Amino acid sequence: MKSLRTIQTLAKVARVICLILFIVFIIGAVGSIVGTIALPLLKDEIIYEDKTLEMILLEKNVNFISAITACIIGIIACLTSIFLSKYAELFFARVVREGTPFKTETVKRMRTLGIVNICVEIGVIIVIAVMLAIIKLKNPELADFKSSFYFGSISFGIVMLILSVFVQYGVEKDQVTPREETNNEDEEQ
Repeated sequence: MKSLRTIQTLAKVARVICLILFIVFIIGAVGSIVGTIALPLLKDEIIYEDKTLEMILLEKNVNFISAITACIIGIIACLTSIFLSKYAELFFARVVREGTPFKTETVKRMRTLGIVNICVEIGVIIVIAVMLAIIKLKNPELADFKSSFYFGSISFGIVMLILSVFVQYGVEKDQVTPREETNNEDEEQ
């Protein structure tokens, strides 16, 4: 049962990581919301070395609309990540509470978690791409944004789907009685 203890420890670690991510994404969402509200209000009020915030942004090749767009993308990405990290944290907490991942309900939850991660992230990518395309039509000078960081949850979703197959195998193996196992071995020979 040493491997079961290892699984439980990993589930606890994963739960803690998900909680930390949950908090980080809340901070990111709040920062993005504050940035979205503060930028228009303070673009002419913040002065550093006789330059306004808008002038400083332009010196860095970032126009004002690009800065606001980045904040809005941050809000969307952080809000969905808050949801996904909490969902994953609840999954790992349940695995810890149940004592073993080798249950049919756990396999179903793993698959659901994987599918939800993939679908939500694809939805976010589509929403952001449409939003950027609309904004870029009106503002061709808008900076190009790299959206590759959104694929993290898609990867996590794929991993959860793959792992669910292994866990399903463990569930099925646990359900086989010793007599059935002996019969299966005889049939293989």
